Amino acid sequence: MTRRRVLLSTAVVWLVGFGTLRLSLLAPESCPRVDDDRALEAATAAAGWIEAGQQADGRYLYEYDRSDAEARPGYNIVRHAGVTMSLYQLAAARDGDDTELLAAADTGLEYMLDRLEPAGDGRALVDQGSSEARLGAGALMAAALAARRDATGDPRYDRELRALGRYMTGQIEPSGRALDAYDLVEDAPLPDQTSRYSAGEAGWAIARLNTLFPDEGWDAPARRVADYLA
Repeated sequence: MTRRRVLLSTAVVWLVGFGTLRLSLLAPESCPRVDDDRALEAATAAAGWIEAGQQADGRYLYEYDRSDAEARPGYNIVRHAGVTMSLYQLAAARDGDDTELLAAADTGLEYMLDRLEPAGDGRALVDQGSSEARLGAGALMAAALAARRDATGDPRYDRELRALGRYMTGQIEPSGRALDAYDLVEDAPLPDQTSRYSAGEAGWAIARLNTLFPDEGWDAPARRVADYLA
């Protein structure tokens, strides 16, 4: 009888303990519902912060130390391309009717257009002073140009978009593996330097090229990258 009581007491303790954890640390995550209007409002507020910190040459405020109330040094051309892409995506979501947002994105785009360099059969986005081009930078710039087309319907940068596409496809091996860097001095991809991040960005950007220009054969390299990543 004593053993039975001990087992019963132990079971009760376990049940109470598990119940407490289930209601606290193991409680199912619950997030408030966010509708389209609230999501767009939050994205617009974030874009306002980006616009406010943009410099005259098109660069964005990369990192800000709130405790010291000052910007930290350093910059990243890949993330510059990604930020510009996000501004165009927001402009497209707002049906292209925000002239200030498009102006900020176009200023960021000009910064990138000035840094396009010949690479293989196309052109790559290159950080100032660098002798190497990173695949992710060109991919996100291409995605930004595709998003600009979505927002404005303006085809004026299609030549640059296709040139970025040719550079990206030149970085993709027959297996679908994407080489992350291009040596501008040797005019050749750097072997065995890969990144899942830039591979995914390139695959997506080339797929976007295929949606815009479906008869130009962009689907094949996009599928090779997707198969490799999968």
